[in-house]
Amino acid sequence: MAGPKHDGAAGTGFWEFSLKLYGRPKVAPACLRLQDRHRLDVNLILLCCYAGCAGYGAFTAAELRRADRAISAWRRQVVEPLRAARRALKSQPLRRADALRRRVLAAELEGEAVAQALLERWLKARGRRPTGIAAEDSAASLARYALFARPRLGRSGRADLDAILAAAASLAAR
Repeated sequence: MAGPKHDGAAGTGFWEFSLKLYGRPKVAPACLRLQDRHRLDVNLILLCCYAGCAGYGAFTAAELRRADRAISAWRRQVVEPLRAARRALKSQPLRRADALRRRVLAAELEGEAVAQALLERWLKARGRRPTGIAAEDSAASLARYALFARPRLGRSGRADLDAILAAAASLAAR
């Protein structure tokens, strides 16, 4: 996710949860480090947290692969090119370039919202109804995702996952 605010998918539980979680202290930088250093997908990280906090249970490795496939083409064809364009524009000192960067950022966030809508549809089609909130389900799903996506995160990557999980658990407790 490129930024903390966007109303494009307002009304969806996953998007609203993601905005709240992403806005918590330490979460956005941790997500971005996991994305940039380890090529983890922020939306899948957030999905793991949401599913556990919303009571959907833990994901299996096979389910996480299917969730990744549900958004991989969209991520590759839409979100990543927009992110690359926004980052390229960031280094341009011209005011017009900054205005364009803000418009590209808005498009990137809309792209992230679409990815989350695809994931939320996938989650609901999974067939499990929410039961009870279980922070350990978020942790188990996130550990499985990190393992299949990037087997060696190292100490800093694990610390970032822990920071995200702690923030998700505090949100779920509310």
